Amino acid sequence: MTAHSAALSQLALGLSLLIRPFRRKKAAAQLSELDDHLLKDIGLTRFDVNAMRRMW
Repeated sequence: MTAHSAALSQLALGLSLLIRPFRRKKAAAQLSELDDHLLKDIGLTRFDVNAMRRMW
């Protein structure tokens, strides 16, 4: 691996780490908008969604 590709790899990792909280917040908001029936269809409960929000 060249120094250039290593630097790009580090930059990509850094950007990924910066973006992750925003993506998680968006996912949690989207799950929170679903009704209990839809959550059950995908194997989740309201408790799961709330617990996930606290963990993130």
